[in-house]
Amino acid sequence: MKKLKGGVLRTNKGFSILDILIVILLAAVIAALVTPKLKKDKENENRTEAREKMMVIAAALDEYFLTANGTFDIESFNAFRDSVILNNIKIAPEDTLRPARFYTDDFANLSNFLPEGFENSSPPNGKNFMIFSKDSSYYVIYDPNGYGTVLNGKPLWME
Repeated sequence: MKKLKGGVLRTNKGFSILDILIVILLAAVIAALVTPKLKKDKENENRTEAREKMMVIAAALDEYFLTANGTFDIESFNAFRDSVILNNIKIAPEDTLRPARFYTDDFANLSNFLPEGFENSSPPNGKNFMIFSKDSSYYVIYDPNGYGTVLNGKPLWME
């Protein structure tokens, strides 16, 4: 208990306004220090997820190309080629098995080559990855959020 002017007694129960303001100020300073770190961690997480998804799409594009758009069975071709070589069979050039191979920029064509439930969206805003392809020459996968680019299966970003 304190004795105040005029002989009135007062107890020291509760917090003063100054105590509350100091606590609020400390909480604000801590929040200001922690928030940028949390944003940076979330940005790194989004970048990593987007880059992993682009590499999955690149693998699907490569598989699409190798299997001639899903119509060419590599194992059957290898067995055919081995039987031709082993049996010394002569094949005329027009009989040569040459599938038309090209890349696609239509994401729907890749559905058979992607994991089930795969989403063609970049975090955090869900914008779709962009695929550009030129026949059998090359393909480019671009992230709309600027997290990176993949050219013919090779990432074009620095770690």
